[in-house]
Amino acid sequence: MTLSCSVVSGTDPGAIVTFLESLRRGGERLPDGLTTTAIINNGDKALAERVAPIADTVIIRQSPQGFAANHNEVLRTTTAEFHVIANDDVIVTTECLAELLDVILRPGNEDVAVVSPLLRNPDGSLQPSTYGFPSASSVAFGWSGLRERISDSSMRRLASLLRRGSGKSRHWDHDREVSVDTLRGAFVVVRTKAIRQLGLMSEVALVGGEETEWHARMKKAGWRVLFTPRTTVTHTGRVTTGNRPDLEVEYVKGTVNFFAQHASRTQFTLVKILGMLRVAYLKRRHLTWQGRALPLYGRSVASIQYRDKA
Repeated sequence: MTLSCSVVSGTDPGAIVTFLESLRRGGERLPDGLTTTAIINNGDKALAERVAPIADTVIIRQSPQGFAANHNEVLRTTTAEFHVIANDDVIVTTECLAELLDVILRPGNEDVAVVSPLLRNPDGSLQPSTYGFPSASSVAFGWSGLRERISDSSMRRLASLLRRGSGKSRHWDHDREVSVDTLRGAFVVVRTKAIRQLGLMSEVALVGGEETEWHARMKKAGWRVLFTPRTTVTHTGRVTTGNRPDLEVEYVKGTVNFFAQHASRTQFTLVKILGMLRVAYLKRRHLTWQGRALPLYGRSVASIQYRDKA
């Protein structure tokens, strides 16, 4: 059983060092060890020198790339049976890797493509991490700003009434192992056999939506995405990307791409229109950011086209 890992540096240069140190302690307990690739996404040579002693491979980006593009480069060439996709703002417990591998290798879990542990905030509180696939109504609800006006406790009661617990939303106790539609991929183990069958993550957006779209492809092909509370990691959140308004546009692109790949043409058209309105709102709200106009990267929302389902 072989295991590899990729992690990309974010806004806090110390985070990737802390992550790799915690990961190494867990990797030492595996019989076949662990190979790690650290991607320095901002050309920071001093950080690369700090990381070099605790990573097997270090890649330095002179121009930053997106979440999917960075991890796909490693996934494309890994020969390991399983691969860890990780954010840098994660601290791994010593037993976490062994526990996750034990879960994915358990008899009856041969169809599990992805497994994720329980996520906790730095203060030890639960960090909700499971979600249902987005619908046009849920996207409209979120982008309209209505979601922000409703408390989490009210959303939890609503999820219970709609029977959207146990992994179908984030509003549940996360206290049992369950197959889910999609989840927050701060730290996941992926079966590379599934990747060879389904292909890599979509690179439409710098960040946002790529894992959800990937998980939908997995589900359609008969694979499962599994959440387990058997082991935990600490996830700070927003350290990898920071609170950047330009990346809000990228999340919109990722969502529209999900509907282009997996929804009806009517749903896609509606969400694309909502997406263009959302981007226009964000550009108006953030007329300048860091002294310049809000930048747009790569493809625009308007350029995303529906993929006819054969």
